[in-house]
Amino acid sequence: MGSSIRYTTAAFWELLKGTTTRAKITVVTEDDETVEYDDEFCLAIANNIITAAKGMKMAPEAKLDDGLIDLLLVRTSSSFDLMQLFRKLYDGTHTG
Repeated sequence: MGSSIRYTTAAFWELLKGTTTRAKITVVTEDDETVEYDDEFCLAIANNIITAAKGMKMAPEAKLDDGLIDLLLVRTSSSFDLMQLFRKLYDGTHTG
């Protein structure tokens, strides 16, 4: 398996398992507001570029030179929801 296939397969497998972990995440927004997330999360990814692996647009609004880290937090552990999310990662329509 090529490295991008391994990454995609591993991500897909983790999403199918649907396990969550309790986490407390504090971020400072670009408007200097502090926001805290204290919840169960299935997935947390921080990117400063749009893609991860081969073509997965994890952070479609990310810009390498804006000084920000884009944070993707997924709360749901429903296999159906996660399958829909996984499919949308390739065109960047999963945010929102």
